[in-house]
Amino acid sequence: MIINVKEYRVIWSNGNSPYGAIDIRNDEGNQARLRSKDPNLLSFWVNILRNEEPVYYNTESNVLYTGTQPLED
Repeated sequence: MIINVKEYRVIWSNGNSPYGAIDIRNDEGNQARLRSKDPNLLSFWVNILRNEEPVYYNTESNVLYTGTQPLED
């Protein structure tokens, strides 16, 4: 399923086993969770979510990607 991301929530636990996650959701209530133990990867994903539009997530291939963006002169 392709989720057109409309909102997200970031979680980071720096306990005995560091763990990060991003819960994403679309307008229809479909949701998914991206997980990583790497804070740099989690930060990269958050950067995409904050700065790009539209953003999609493929739940079958676990790929987060943007829509086509026009280049400005």
